[in-house]
Amino acid sequence: MFSSIAGIMPMMSGGIFAVFILLMLAIYLLPTLVAVIRDHHASAGVFLINLFLGWTLLGWLGSLIWAAIGPNNSVQNYKMPPRNNMVDELERLAKLREAGHLSEEEFEQKKRELF
Repeated sequence: MFSSIAGIMPMMSGGIFAVFILLMLAIYLLPTLVAVIRDHHASAGVFLINLFLGWTLLGWLGSLIWAAIGPNNSVQNYKMPPRNNMVDELERLAKLREAGHLSEEEFEQKKRELF
């Protein structure tokens, strides 16, 4: 394997060789890049597995799968509270306003936060 790479090196100019090395590095670190782009909660763990075991096919595939199937911490995973909870919360806030524990401004601010 190394002899085939060594045979390619003399045919490449310095710039092409640098691009080749950067491309190979990007492929090697692909699991880490996927974890960082997806804002994976364990991207440091994916990086460490990728760095130390990525040279084995099993380590590279394992870290890529871990980065791809793990939870994504982005805004897309945000779930709206159930509608009943919002209505209950609005009723609770209205009662607090009527009792004088919330001002009208505070009530409107909390209502905007709910919606």
